[in-house]
Amino acid sequence: MAPKARKSNKARRSAGGAKKSVSIEMVKEAVAALGDRNGSTINAIFNYLVRTKKVSQSSRTLVILAIGRACREGSMAKKSPKSFVLRAGGKRKASSPKRRKRKAKRARKSTAKKSASKRRRRQRKRRTLKKKAKRSTKRRSRKTASKSAKKTRKARRSQKPKAFKRPAAKTMRGRPVRRAARRINYRE
Repeated sequence: MAPKARKSNKARRSAGGAKKSVSIEMVKEAVAALGDRNGSTINAIFNYLVRTKKVSQSSRTLVILAIGRACREGSMAKKSPKSFVLRAGGKRKASSPKRRKRKAKRARKSTAKKSASKRRRRQRKRRTLKKKAKRSTKRRSRKTASKSAKKTRKARRSQKPKAFKRPAAKTMRGRPVRRAARRINYRE
């Protein structure tokens, strides 16, 4: 069998469409042409560029990157998580020092709140762990007490019964009381 001929780069490009760099202007033009009030999705923008600007099918990532650059620049904005619109003012204005201070203050406040809530969560966790530990120790002590009680009961049962002992003779001031012996006269 004859070895397969390798396709050249030119042939590959012509099959998939020549890769064309996608600029911000092209993306903006696509969004303007689509004119969707709720914003144009990446797929819609990409398909428009493929149809009109002869962008290759494999250059979807270039379109996404161009959209990202336009958003960073300020000429486009996100309307929803999946759609983009043109900004009326064009490029983003440089923020004033007052605005920057306000932003920094808000950021500090939010971090302080987060740290405080974390602290509270940690304290709650510690409390619950302590309570659990106390409960477990109580349960253990109860179990050991019940076990020892069972052992003593078993020991009592296994012991031999004690022999009956007569009560000791009554004493009067430390001396034994003598019982009067009955004298019986056998000679009668």
